[in-house]
Amino acid sequence: MKFAESIHQRALKPRFVLLEEEFPHDKEHISLELDLLESKLDIFFSLEQRDELYFQFLCFKTQLKGPYLAVLDAYFEILMHRSFESINRVSLKELDYFFRKDHSQPSFSVYTPELFEIIGIGEKLLASQIKITKEEKIFEKSSCGEFSELSLSEQIEFFEEFCSHYIYSSKSFKDVYLTVENYTEDGLVLSSKNKITFEKLLEVERLFQSVFECQIKLILVN
Repeated sequence: MKFAESIHQRALKPRFVLLEEEFPHDKEHISLELDLLESKLDIFFSLEQRDELYFQFLCFKTQLKGPYLAVLDAYFEILMHRSFESINRVSLKELDYFFRKDHSQPSFSVYTPELFEIIGIGEKLLASQIKITKEEKIFEKSSCGEFSELSLSEQIEFFEEFCSHYIYSSKSFKDVYLTVENYTEDGLVLSSKNKITFEKLLEVERLFQSVFECQIKLILVN
């Protein structure tokens, strides 16, 4: 497999890759497994409404190196300039021409399954957001009131429903099992069946705050 020199150069200075220690807590986060590329992909983004819905912020983390990292990075640059509803329609030809310096010289010697896996990311990203927007609301602040003002038994019931809808059914939260222990002025106190990272807890917290329209903190104790 041969790649154009422009791809090798892009691999040295990708534009959409986050550093390992960076974690934009105020952005949406989706985690995907790229099986053919044998790599995990964490996507961070936010959207804004113009004439259509577009990315306002977009970046990613991955263990990928070399040419495929460059292709993935270029793919994200293309997505950044596409309306959100069309991100599943980026072609390999478009990626190919993105890197061409001489229009007669292809950027890839062959279109590999790994390249098709990269352009399939848009479909997965779009599908994940459609699922969220179509999901039936489990909590209506206008009729239920503030989450913090509910009884502990009601909080437990709503939190269990929240986990059932958004956590246990998501591959992004694999092996995350949380139980409400108490509610204090500091936040909702939880215990976990399995050990989870601080970053993963923050993901759950952001989703929880979005669903329940609140700024309540999630506190993990074991």
